[in-house]
Amino acid sequence: MRPDGLRQVNAIVQVTLAAFLFFAASVSSWASCIPTEEISEMAGERVALPLGDAIRRGLALDPRVTQSWSEVSARAAGIGVARAAYLPYVHAAVEVSRERDQSTSSALGGDANGASSAGQWRANMSWLLLDTGSRGARLERARNRLAVATALRDVRLQQVMFDVARAYYAALEAQSLLDTALKVEGLSWQSAMAACARYEAGAGARGDVLRARTAYDRQVLERLDAWAKLVARKGGLASLVGIDMNMTLDLDGEDANGPEPRDPLAPVEDLLADLRQQHPMLREAYAEILAQEAGRDAIKRAWGPSLTLVGDVSRGTRTGSMTTERARTGASIGIQITIPLYDGGLRKHRTMEAEALVDVARAKMRASERNIASSIWQSHRALRALSLRRVVEVRLHDDATQSYEIARGRYREGVGNIEELISAQSALADAEHAMAASRARWNLAKLTLIANLGQLNIDVISTKAQRPSQ
Repeated sequence: MRPDGLRQVNAIVQVTLAAFLFFAASVSSWASCIPTEEISEMAGERVALPLGDAIRRGLALDPRVTQSWSEVSARAAGIGVARAAYLPYVHAAVEVSRERDQSTSSALGGDANGASSAGQWRANMSWLLLDTGSRGARLERARNRLAVATALRDVRLQQVMFDVARAYYAALEAQSLLDTALKVEGLSWQSAMAACARYEAGAGARGDVLRARTAYDRQVLERLDAWAKLVARKGGLASLVGIDMNMTLDLDGEDANGPEPRDPLAPVEDLLADLRQQHPMLREAYAEILAQEAGRDAIKRAWGPSLTLVGDVSRGTRTGSMTTERARTGASIGIQITIPLYDGGLRKHRTMEAEALVDVARAKMRASERNIASSIWQSHRALRALSLRRVVEVRLHDDATQSYEIARGRYREGVGNIEELISAQSALADAEHAMAASRARWNLAKLTLIANLGQLNIDVISTKAQRPSQ
């Protein structure tokens, strides 16, 4: 090869090596300019947990559900106790005894010993045939007590379902916020890299790099806070449904973007109609009133004559050395009439107490109606406000996205400055966070309204958990 060719090859190699070293130094400089922190997903086995399965797990695990069913069983047994008053009462008794006598007689010139045995059995029967209605009042009170326990069971079931669904939507919101934080962090990293590139090229200032790094570090902190919140909320949900909190839950998330479905909201007046027959808390309060009234009637009607059929059969025997064996049999049947005459004012004061308990139950009923109506009105207004807010949030997100794209393009072209880019980036981050939290808040508000109406069940929750058609 000619010397001129060798010199050209050496020159090309030197230029290429210099360019490579410059590029490597730039990349290294940028990497040191913008440090990155990685976080690892929660360790542990992954468990798919749809909302419907979470509700079923929560119902099977919560002790309030077991307590409610036990109370219903106890109240159902109370009806059997009240019905037993209409049936005859029969009981039997058996008695066995042995006697030993020892006596000294001077006439006989010695001691005389004797022993005897006695046995007796008896069967008694009583049957209340007629009273003034106290048995019917006690039976009615037992039935209303069962209605109270049944309504209270429905209240607790709905509360358990609401608690699990609220925890589920809170975890979904935390997941959306973490995804948004990661997205915004990526945008901040790109802006910081652009600032570093301009600084390395001599077209930017060191202050621009520091401002970009400050914005990026702030987004890193936001991401770390969102991740910690997600871990805490998933752990709380796992505790409610009986899953190891170290496991990673895969929830059925929803797309946070796009318009919110607009379910038609009925007027509040229509929602409040027929509330007493539908809401379990009002059914429980109304049944409590009826139970207290029945108890009052039972006390009043107990002060009256009653007619009871009574009878008994008995047989006894006695044998021994000092007696002759004999058997005795007896039987009787008759009518017993009981007429209360004086009780020292017991009936009067018990009736006054029962009347006061009825008034207390009615006052609780009015308070429950007022509180439930207020809760329905507030949750209805909150849901309507969120529905209207969603339209603004979508427009805000679109405008913030366009503003960020324009600011980023201007900064790349050297026309804009870093303050303009960071300001547009912050506005986009706020819009992203609003969009991420909006869907979970809307679903939770809809769930709260249904719960306040007393119409919450697993089918309704599963329907709300499905992704609506856009």
